Amino acid sequence: MTDTSTHISLAAQRLGALGHRSGQSPFGSSLPTATRLWLDWADLATRRSNIRRVNAWGLPGSPVHHLDQVLERSGYGQGPTDEDCDSYLSQLTAIAKSDQLAARIVVQRILPGLIATALRRGRIVHEGASGALDELSSAAWVVIAKYPIERRSRRVAANLLRDIEYHAFVRDARTKRARSEFASEASTLTILGAVAPGRRTSIVAGVFGADESFDPTAEAAEITSVLHDLERLGLRSIDMESLHEMLSDKISPESAREAGISARALRDRRANAVRRARELLNVEDEDCS
Repeated sequence: MTDTSTHISLAAQRLGALGHRSGQSPFGSSLPTATRLWLDWADLATRRSNIRRVNAWGLPGSPVHHLDQVLERSGYGQGPTDEDCDSYLSQLTAIAKSDQLAARIVVQRILPGLIATALRRGRIVHEGASGALDELSSAAWVVIAKYPIERRSRRVAANLLRDIEYHAFVRDARTKRARSEFASEASTLTILGAVAPGRRTSIVAGVFGADESFDPTAEAAEITSVLHDLERLGLRSIDMESLHEMLSDKISPESAREAGISARALRDRRANAVRRARELLNVEDEDCS
């Protein structure tokens, strides 16, 4: 364990490895986000208020005198299968769900893993490793706050890293593809924005755009109302199924595979469903521009 009276801080070690020198801008390094995080850590790790706060959490071991000790006890620089470190990190992550300082410590603890993931992802994303690390570090806060520590209390670092990578690159990419797909069909999806003559909603813009006034509860009620109207008016079941499928979070290729048809056939099926629904609702093209 670290001798706090003589040791070189982890921040100093890592900043040197990143090529950062005192007085330089973080943006001069190859990974500015990592540099900023370590510069921030150098400051917060020695604050007496932070040290008192951490010691009040009741984590295993003697009181700490530097937050580097918390990183090390939670597995930073230790073997990946160290059960004591894993248990310590598990307890720290539980606290992090409701404590910002604990969450910040967990981010620093898994930073080497985030960097390794960023370097790997950097080979296939447009922004390179630096941009990938930006995405990962942003996702880390969300994942840590929501991590189900009660159900997944072992191998916490590895699990967090997998969840963060999924959140940053798989789930968000899936959402972006879905938004792009729906945007390309905006002229047909506006059927859901015309519930009755003279009555319009912002369903499509709210769900797939950046409308700050979007009320998901109200809009869900509007969608349900439209679908009920279409069912009452006699829209064919296959067309109803298509509309429900369009409103799911699945993208065309995935839905096509499940239906056992080609993506093009699925798009034709969607277009036909929308056309028939618009006819039943007497929606004119100019009303949905």
